[in-house]
Amino acid sequence: MEVKNNEEGITLVELMVAIAIIGVVIAALYMSYFTAIRVFGFNQKTVEFHRDQRLISESLGKYIRSADEIILTNGNELLIKYTKDGTTNTIKFFNKNNYFYIDNDSVERKISQLELKSLSFNEVDGIINTEITLLNNNDKYNFVEQFQPRIKDVSILVTP
Repeated sequence: MEVKNNEEGITLVELMVAIAIIGVVIAALYMSYFTAIRVFGFNQKTVEFHRDQRLISESLGKYIRSADEIILTNGNELLIKYTKDGTTNTIKFFNKNNYFYIDNDSVERKISQLELKSLSFNEVDGIINTEITLLNNNDKYNFVEQFQPRIKDVSILVTP
């Protein structure tokens, strides 16, 4: 009887090297996955801030540019009177329950989905300045915008 020692298979060393390589690959995939989750969460918050900032800025700009009269009250409320199709309309921007609201002829709508930390309006040389701070959990986002009415002789009243 003859014994052959050329059996094919893998050695223990080869098996350990393969397991080590698989372990390194799995660790890299694990780290990549959780890094991607963190980046996604950060980007989602940033997108929410920018969405609310854009909605607020577009709404304010649209009405300020077409205003016949602008009234700033207490620095945190903006009342705009404008004429459309021969009819005078009134629109108000304000903070209600820590959210940014617009009241268009007694129809209130919440514009911002994020909590409103601070809101201020002021006027300098015919330009309306806004400073708004939004909150998303504990993250704060502050933005400042300037709007100039298109009508040169727009009446801007500031009341305490």
